[in-house]
Amino acid sequence: MVGALGAGALVLALAVSGGSGAGAQPAPAGSVSVVPPATATADGAGAVTASGATPSTEEDAAPAGKKEKKEKKEKKEKKEKKVRIPERGPGTFVRADVDGPKVGDGGRLLRYAVKVEKGLPYDADETAREIQTTLSDPRSWVGGEDWRLELVSQPARADFTVFLATPGTVDRYCWPLRTYGRVSCQAGNRVMLNAWRWAHAADAYGADVGAYRQYLVNHEVGHRLGHNHVGCPGKGKRAPVMMQQTKSVGACQANPWPSPKRRS
Repeated sequence: MVGALGAGALVLALAVSGGSGAGAQPAPAGSVSVVPPATATADGAGAVTASGATPSTEEDAAPAGKKEKKEKKEKKEKKEKKVRIPERGPGTFVRADVDGPKVGDGGRLLRYAVKVEKGLPYDADETAREIQTTLSDPRSWVGGEDWRLELVSQPARADFTVFLATPGTVDRYCWPLRTYGRVSCQAGNRVMLNAWRWAHAADAYGADVGAYRQYLVNHEVGHRLGHNHVGCPGKGKRAPVMMQQTKSVGACQANPWPSPKRRS
C-alpha cells in the first residue's frame, strides 16, 4: 500500500509540475495583428495599435487585470461608436469657403486650401478653421522665420491642399505609398488626412483627440515643407513632431508641435 501511495503521489507531482513548462509559454507573436509599416511620408508607418498579447497563466492569476483590460476595450469601442467614419467615400469633396491672413514673421509664403470628402460627419469650413488654428500657432511651422502660411478658399491659388478623406480614398490618393486604411500621407501637393484617425486619434494621445489632430496636421504639413521622419531622442523627452507618433512614441512623450517651447 505504501508503494501504491508513493506511485500516486509521484504521478500527481508530475502532473502539477508539467503546467510550468510548455503550458506557461507567452502567446506567440503571431497572435497580435500587426499592420506593415507605411513607406516614405505615410504617417504612422502602419499604426500598430495592438494592446499586446498576455500569457494566459498571467490572466488566470490576475482576474483584476482581465477586468481592467475588458473595461479598457469596452471604453475604446464606445468611443469609436460615437463617430461613424465610412471606410470608403465617393472621392468627391466639399471645398472650404474660408480665407485667412498670412501668418508668420518671415520666410517663404505657401498658400493652402482645405477640402473634406462628401459623406464625412465634418463641416468643411469648421475643419479648415481648426487646421488654420493649428498652423497659425507659434509652436507650429510659422513660429520661426522659414515659412509663412495662408489659408485660401480657392484651390487654384493654393500651393498645396489639405484633404480630410475616408480611409479608402486616402489609400487611393496616397498610392504607391501604403497607408493601409489607418494612416495619412503627403503626396506631392496633396496632404491627405485619414478621417478615421481624425475621429479616433492614436494610442499615444489617449482620449485627447484635439492634440492628436494638431500632431497630424503639423506632421503631414511638415512633410510638405520637406521634413522627414525622425526617431525618439531619448527616454522621457518630447517626441519630435516628425516622429511617427501614430504608431508609437516609444520611450518619448507625445508632442504635437514642431517647437513646443516657443510662445508668441
